[in-house]
Amino acid sequence: MRLRIQPPQVYCEVVSPRSLGEVDAAGRVLGGYQAFGFNLVVEWPGPGEATLAGLDVILRSEGEEVGRRRWPASRLAPWLQAARALRRQADTPGRPPGVVYEGELVWLPGLYFQEPACLAIDELELRVEAWHTPGSGEIVTGRLTVPVRRFHQQSRLRLPFRGAWWVAGGHDWLAAHRLQQSQVFAYDFVRVGPDGKTYSGKGDRVEDYRCYGEPILAPGAGVVVTCQDGIPDQPPGVMPDPGYLAENRWAVAGNHVIIDHGNREYSMLAHLRPGTLRVRTGDRVEAGQVLGECGNTGNSSEPHLHYNLMAGPVMFEAPGLPVRFSGFRLGMGMGPQEGPLLEDEPLPVGHFVIPV
Repeated sequence: MRLRIQPPQVYCEVVSPRSLGEVDAAGRVLGGYQAFGFNLVVEWPGPGEATLAGLDVILRSEGEEVGRRRWPASRLAPWLQAARALRRQADTPGRPPGVVYEGELVWLPGLYFQEPACLAIDELELRVEAWHTPGSGEIVTGRLTVPVRRFHQQSRLRLPFRGAWWVAGGHDWLAAHRLQQSQVFAYDFVRVGPDGKTYSGKGDRVEDYRCYGEPILAPGAGVVVTCQDGIPDQPPGVMPDPGYLAENRWAVAGNHVIIDHGNREYSMLAHLRPGTLRVRTGDRVEAGQVLGECGNTGNSSEPHLHYNLMAGPVMFEAPGLPVRFSGFRLGMGMGPQEGPLLEDEPLPVGHFVIPV
């Protein structure tokens, strides 16, 4: 049994309670956690079929085991079925849950877990167990050891908009961003009104949405390496044809800009409004410079801004990086009241964030 992960590197994202204001009177951080996320691919070479029996992730620090996570067969079987449905792979009628065929590549997307920030985890060992012949007791084990990388961001990045925006989507266990390697640390942003809605009126026109047409800014200085315009807005609630996106993967991002900040750090800002881009490929931009306006192009159900940091200029190929923003305040509670000033922090999903 052979294992591999996607993306090929595992980056650890350290989240401190500072981003939620959880510090003591002396300003010391109380606790915190580190998050790990990747997709796992299992190849069963045969002979015959096998049934997934369990997945273990062993956490190590300097060679010593410091923790362990286990997913039993009862969790792997529905996970496998959901993954096949997501990839539009027809499941064989009558096949027992968790069974894989000879030569099949089993894709288990969105493996995500959190551990205390105090653990200096530098290596993961993945173990997948399968029954070669169900009921026989014969267990086959596949193993893969993966080093953990701790990314140290070189670019100082600001939030790419003005005013209070809601962090509507991130990259935890349930996030669709986890399914694509350049987006594994991505965020989605919207604007929300006092009524808690992202739109006014009926919400059946893009113009009804509070973030539509808002200026989108360069998060940091750099050079524009990709600038896509000309894709029309999607009507709210209507997604692009999946077949078209499968044949034109770049269209997933809609109108978008990719900026090279240097140090192999690239920002992607996606779903921009057609005809509003103010930059071209090769342009030098500064932090806070207007790139275009928020729209609803590409794989988008309503107007919003998608942002991710990645280690290369090519969407779908470059690994995603855990981005940290500076110079912002956190909205407290369900409104955009300003909290403490934050520097060099990730963003908490389900909160307002306000650049300063």
